[in-house]
Amino acid sequence: MLKRIDYLDGCRGVAIILVILFHAFGRWPDLVPYGEYYAQLSIVQYGWVGVELFFIISGFVIFMTLDKSENYFSFIYKRWLRLFPAMLIVSIFIFLTAPFFYERPAGQPTLLSLLPGLIFTNPSPISKIFGVDIIVLEGAFWSLYIEFFFYLLSGALFFLIGKYNCWRVLTLIFLIACTAATLSQGYYPFIFKVVMYFPFVYFGWFTAGAALYFYHINNENKWLYIGAILLFCSSYFTSMLVIQGFVAMICVSILFLISLKNQLLQSILQWRPLLFLGFVSYPLYLLHENMMISIIAKLAHQFGPHLGLLYFIAAIVFILLISYAVAKWAEPLVKNLIKSIVKKLDMRNYFA
Repeated sequence: MLKRIDYLDGCRGVAIILVILFHAFGRWPDLVPYGEYYAQLSIVQYGWVGVELFFIISGFVIFMTLDKSENYFSFIYKRWLRLFPAMLIVSIFIFLTAPFFYERPAGQPTLLSLLPGLIFTNPSPISKIFGVDIIVLEGAFWSLYIEFFFYLLSGALFFLIGKYNCWRVLTLIFLIACTAATLSQGYYPFIFKVVMYFPFVYFGWFTAGAALYFYHINNENKWLYIGAILLFCSSYFTSMLVIQGFVAMICVSILFLISLKNQLLQSILQWRPLLFLGFVSYPLYLLHENMMISIIAKLAHQFGPHLGLLYFIAAIVFILLISYAVAKWAEPLVKNLIKSIVKKLDMRNYFA
């Protein structure tokens, strides 16, 4: 049985810090009182690379979970149980409180806004089915659609053709998708649109994480080199030749690579504040963006714009408290309820 790897939680802490910095200082400069002062800082402009770091960690953990799963349904159940309870709690909380946070950049949600997050599906096809535009609860949900799609495909391949063949096929899909997107961009817009409609171009982050997991369990340097190459390729394709974005992605890739071997970095990543942020990172990721911007805007309107950074701190402390309550109490409660339902329905053999 593989032990929990604490420094992965530290990496999650780093990832959520980057994402919050981007959303607080870089994405909505016109909506916050300090926007013009910090929006051009590189760590703010490219803080979105925290999502790519989350993808790398997920690739590592997904194959760890696959190794411990009895069958496809068991794996999907475990991953769904990891994502759904917090998504359900946070989605309902956002929906109920949205009228108070009326400054939300995403706008006011409707009941239909709950659906994409709860079924981990891109809102575009749902909009076409119902014939209405869906106001998303949180823009950050987009990465969960990609992650769950990867679960479905990687789980099926793992139990059909085995661990390493599964990884090879997923990596091949990534390389073909990125090559097709690169060659068709500007020349064959239909092909480019079709390729980009599916999340295959993001698969490299997951398969790189998986390769580094293979290195972790086998201690074979070839997997470290393969993981590094895939991280380079993913950075190249995802950056769309924007050099600053490429450099930012290389930086988070190097951070993860070094964390696998360097005990000093591992000890830094196990610093308690980072572990705490790692612990609350999922509900915090789901919850923070629109509520944070709304709170900052409210405080600036009430007390003036000159204390902008204090408003940011106040908003983050408030949202951290909610995220901790979700991670510590509400999420385990919902998980246990779901487990008890599965037990009563005598479905444990499927989800062993």
